[in-house]
Amino acid sequence: MADPSATVCLRRNASSLLRKFRQILRNCARRKKKMNVNDLIDRAGKVAGSLGKLANAMHKHPARLSEWKSGKRKPDAAEVAYMAKIAGLPVLITVAMVEAELHPETAELWNTALGEIEARLVQSVAPVR
Repeated sequence: MADPSATVCLRRNASSLLRKFRQILRNCARRKKKMNVNDLIDRAGKVAGSLGKLANAMHKHPARLSEWKSGKRKPDAAEVAYMAKIAGLPVLITVAMVEAELHPETAELWNTALGEIEARLVQSVAPVR
């Protein structure tokens, strides 16, 4: 039998993640756009203290961040995940949102993943009957 305190802890964590996920979606809807790489870089840079410090933490030259922001280059999913972690954002949700924006040809796949994540979170915080 599952430890009741562990179950409560898991529900609390899922509930917190679901709130963050829905807040991100509300913010995106309010701005009429999804999380994009520029928003992510700015947010992670702010948390890191500066874009230079973010680049240093990622072992990247600061010019690389500028290339990402300008669209000249695209960060890979691991780099997006790292910035999400630094920014304090849910990593998988942020990766899915940013990857959908960076790669329109696979956006449907990433949007499906977002829907599945939300469904699992809702399911995990639903009361047990």
